[in-house]
Amino acid sequence: MRRGMYLFISLFSFFFLVATASLEDLAREYTLSLRYDWNLGYAELRSLQTNRFCRVYMTMPYVVFDGKVYYLDRGMMWEKDGRMVLSDEGEELVRRFARAMETNVHGQTNHPTFQTKVSETNAKPLTNTSRGVSSSATNTNVIVPVSNNIVRKTNTQKETNISPVVIQGQDLFRPIRTVILDPGHGGKDPGGIGKGGVREKDLVLEMVFLLKKELETLGYRVILTRGGDKYLSLSERVEFAYDVWQKKEGALFVSVHGNISLNAKVRGIEIYYLSDKASDAGASAVEIAENAGFSMDDVKHTEGFYSVLNVLMREGVSRISYAFARDVKTSLSASFSQVFVKSANFYVLRFSPLPALLWEVGYLSHPKEVKLLQSKEYQLRLVKSFAKGLDNFVRRYNARRGNV
Repeated sequence: MRRGMYLFISLFSFFFLVATASLEDLAREYTLSLRYDWNLGYAELRSLQTNRFCRVYMTMPYVVFDGKVYYLDRGMMWEKDGRMVLSDEGEELVRRFARAMETNVHGQTNHPTFQTKVSETNAKPLTNTSRGVSSSATNTNVIVPVSNNIVRKTNTQKETNISPVVIQGQDLFRPIRTVILDPGHGGKDPGGIGKGGVREKDLVLEMVFLLKKELETLGYRVILTRGGDKYLSLSERVEFAYDVWQKKEGALFVSVHGNISLNAKVRGIEIYYLSDKASDAGASAVEIAENAGFSMDDVKHTEGFYSVLNVLMREGVSRISYAFARDVKTSLSASFSQVFVKSANFYVLRFSPLPALLWEVGYLSHPKEVKLLQSKEYQLRLVKSFAKGLDNFVRRYNARRGNV
């Protein structure tokens, strides 16, 4: 009986180990290079023969290959020995991509003879307030590079009656009466998965409903980009802002998210406005993680239709967004201790013609903060403080005819 029990345990252990392949195991099996970028929060498997690569995110349940995003039910796991272990679904995907990496873009199969190389970028995690974990990160290895041309006419570009040029001295003031709320992620994209399996897409939708009610009480017309568990492309989200803008209505755009960090001690509220360059290493990591949820085709499609903002107009929108962020921070800081204003080049902000913010409500990876974020009482305190800051900004903006 005892021998049979030992045999059962041994077989169970064997099959368990076989079923939980790490990225190191797959790199060796398929002779790929493996690089960890701890600052930006992903691991990259690359074929040195074809130069094709696959990125597996550490803080988001995403795998990116050939510019396409694949969404997993759960993210990566870490073994005590430091290995990054994939779920069964993730392993199946990465194996498929590893085999595809042996073929180059011309369909030719290469037979690699090199040795597997495992490297790390700033491998020692340091505390900061980001999805990444090092204060020495550089804004490199951007997942989906997009042209910096602000205005670009294409044959497929949407017709617009609104001139993208801001003429100095011309009064383009539109009093703000509308707020567009954009709950991040949704549908097949769960967003970050926090402690206890809390999914970002569900949490932020709950909070957006509360924020909508609060803003309506203050007299605003509120539009939701999604009112249920629905996946929206980047262009679909941006279209809400353009529809309002083309009707010459004054409005604000707020995208609501939850943050994730590899460092479980990191906590706090972050408010982002648009900038071509991230304000710090932490902002770079959040930018990379949030932008990774959109495929390259989605971004190019959105750019083709909605890149009508010229440099002057973009600077004006960014300036107003910064003033908006400061007022929200002032209001939130009256009730919460760790509130930060940062800037980054988020796609969902980049293409908005309206003053816009991305609000990270807190860290789902922090054991205490994620519990607070699930509390209705705490959620109400957050949205009331945010709504008060928004209202203070709008009152000042409208009274000064946009001169903030």
